[in-house]
Amino acid sequence: MSTAKESGGESPSLSLSFIDDLNPAKDMWNIKCRIIRKWCQSFRMDLILLDEKGSKVQAGIKASLIHVFISQLHEDEIVILSKFGVGENTDPYKVVNHDYKINFYRCTVVTRANGWQGVDYGFKFMAHSDIVKGEGKNLLTVNVAGTVVWCGDMEIFPNERKRMNLDLQDV
Repeated sequence: MSTAKESGGESPSLSLSFIDDLNPAKDMWNIKCRIIRKWCQSFRMDLILLDEKGSKVQAGIKASLIHVFISQLHEDEIVILSKFGVGENTDPYKVVNHDYKINFYRCTVVTRANGWQGVDYGFKFMAHSDIVKGEGKNLLTVNVAGTVVWCGDMEIFPNERKRMNLDLQDV
């Protein structure tokens, strides 16, 4: 059964790893991270997690476990995750540049933590001029700051994928 705990910091006996250390060769990892994004779909809940070194990883929670974790995981919170697994990220549309993905188990433990020493959100902004030149087209995602000056209609495809074109003006 999953548990949630309050913590003023890490337990001295808990060995924490960084996101870049994660791999499927070991099970039951422990990491300290900030939840920078959370979204739910009917079949799963996804998170983007950031560690103190600025690395990001996607995490997934199956539909049958969403009710266990939804009240424990909030954007901008710092947590220690324990007893989770790591697998290959085979999502067709990856949102972070990491080969692996965190998988929550029923036994995964979420502990609120304090004492964040890293960046808050892990943005890596790309200059507007570089975007116009097409330099970001092979990247998974691009962080931008700008003003949306035009939006097209939402296109919905038979496989439930959606697309919206927009024009962005540099700020």
